[in-house]
Amino acid sequence: MSADALGARLLGEVEEEGLDELFRAIRVQNDGQVGDRLHVPQIDRLLNVFHHGPVDTTSHALPTWTSSPHRDRPPIPTTVPLAANAREAVVEITSMGPCAGKTHLLYYILTLSVLPSLFGEIDLNGKEATVVVMDTDGRFDVHRLKTVMAHYVKDRALKSSSPDLSKAKWADQLESLLHMALQHVHIFRPQSSASLLATLESLPEYLLHGRTHQSHARPLSALCIDSISAFYWQDRYSTLTEPTTATTTTTTTETAAADPPTNQNNAYIQRYQSLVHTLKSIQQTFSCTVLATSWGLFPFQAAKPSRSKSRPVSFRPHLPAVWASYPTLRLVVARSVVPRFAPEMMVEEAARDRDARQEVVEKGRFGAWVDGGLGDGWTEVVREGLEEVEGKGRLVFWVRGEGVVFR
Repeated sequence: MSADALGARLLGEVEEEGLDELFRAIRVQNDGQVGDRLHVPQIDRLLNVFHHGPVDTTSHALPTWTSSPHRDRPPIPTTVPLAANAREAVVEITSMGPCAGKTHLLYYILTLSVLPSLFGEIDLNGKEATVVVMDTDGRFDVHRLKTVMAHYVKDRALKSSSPDLSKAKWADQLESLLHMALQHVHIFRPQSSASLLATLESLPEYLLHGRTHQSHARPLSALCIDSISAFYWQDRYSTLTEPTTATTTTTTTETAAADPPTNQNNAYIQRYQSLVHTLKSIQQTFSCTVLATSWGLFPFQAAKPSRSKSRPVSFRPHLPAVWASYPTLRLVVARSVVPRFAPEMMVEEAARDRDARQEVVEKGRFGAWVDGGLGDGWTEVVREGLEEVEGKGRLVFWVRGEGVVFR
């Protein structure tokens, strides 16, 4: 073998890695778990459960050194493999329909992301970071976010030895705090999946070198897409109307809506492949969490319904498999339902219960649970973790006029 061929072969075996990738790998190796990722303990505990996994010996590994048997020779380099799922967290929040609490759950998470850790002597438990919101549904309400933030700060102040909340000076300080925090909430409103992808691709340049914002010194904590399903039907329609040589097949409505024909144009799936690839690249650069809301279109039907125990609602993913395998944690949220009046109930009895029922409705109780629709693919470690974690994969929160409250 010539020297040139040998050199080319050896050079081909060299793996290049950026310094940011090395630092991230070291951080993941040292942390082990996701830890206090969102500062919402109920969700962070679930993320820790799903971040346990087998070790992938073919993935990137960190170099370590063992002593050489020969004193005159340098230590022998070895490697410590990283976990296969040692990556940033991805949380998908879905529901059967609108007004189920998905966006308000985002408001609460974003509140903790942008607020500072301390406000005077008040412990806010904030991350003092930056967040980016892709408002694809056009329903993200900054005024509502500010209300949720204000309520959270006041609630934390009441639990501490804070100054009199009725003083005008304190109110001015609170307003200044909220104004400062909201400057680090960056909202984009793409109108199509192509626009969403282009916006995400330009995001690193905007955050790192943009001159129109003040978030350069802050880390990116969360990237939110509300919702990832917004362009689903639009993309489906554009795919199905494109010229194709596909043969006619008979499918059910649900199958046709969930999966394009295999001989159909691949542009539909390629859109989501590009989307996931770009999101992973952003997470690699900024070490941020991705939060995405979605529609629950197709509930799973249990093969053998159980009468002894009600099974939580779960949904079959309606987006391509490349997206379905991306989230670390999938949560289903729903508003607590007030039981209907019994058919045999008298009008007088219903009138007596009216105020009590209205009070329950106004309390705005919502529930969230781990979507078990893909539970067949869970490892035994995950199953055991869900049994041991507080709430067993369920959590409760309240959405009221003044804000969002977690138990």
